[in-house]
Amino acid sequence: MKRSSINIITLIIIFLFVSVNPVNAQDGKKGQWGLFGGLGLPTGDFGGDNISEGVSIDGFAAMGFAIGAEYIIPLNSPGLGIIISPSLIINGFDASAFEKAWDNEGYDHDVSGSSWMNIPLMGGIHYQQAGDSPTSFYGFAMAGINLVNGPTIDTEYTGNANGTEKIEIGSGTSFGFCFGGGLVMNDKYTFSLRLYSLGSPELDLDYDDEWETGSRSESAEVDFSISIILFSVGMRL
Repeated sequence: MKRSSINIITLIIIFLFVSVNPVNAQDGKKGQWGLFGGLGLPTGDFGGDNISEGVSIDGFAAMGFAIGAEYIIPLNSPGLGIIISPSLIINGFDASAFEKAWDNEGYDHDVSGSSWMNIPLMGGIHYQQAGDSPTSFYGFAMAGINLVNGPTIDTEYTGNANGTEKIEIGSGTSFGFCFGGGLVMNDKYTFSLRLYSLGSPELDLDYDDEWETGSRSESAEVDFSISIILFSVGMRL
């Protein structure tokens, strides 16, 4: 990871810690922690299955899972607060879709790949319906930094020639957003939908091809557009 990216993330973390304490101390209001987990559905190009050799490649991301935490700090206005939420989202690599997209006439392919990993570090505004009802609706809008690490894709092919291919997608950072909302029961159990739009980080892509009589290697920087819908359940502590 570039030094500039590390500096940005450090400044954001310092800002969040500094901003949290005055809000709590001002009126004696206490923040509330929450935990959540669920299924992450890749959308758009991130879950796409197209390859344009030498031009672009979709993410081939599969359904995944996520875990996360949130800290909600109440403000003076009823129902309004600040939310801080880091999360970890793991999406598998769709090897079967990649195998079909990469298929060349006269060859059989056996494809395997590791997972995509996204770590959004988000903060923003939270609103929860005020009242004494045991169930209430809430919503939020957040922005922040996403840390992403791409998969390694291994392919063995046989046919007109026998060999192996390896594609390594690197790591990077991007700026993104998260919008969502849901239902909270008894101010404890939550059911939510989160829409992550995590930008288009430029990641290093290294390609190596080795066959019986030769080899070749190529490197490029590729933009991967990352968007995920997260269906989650959770608990406030």
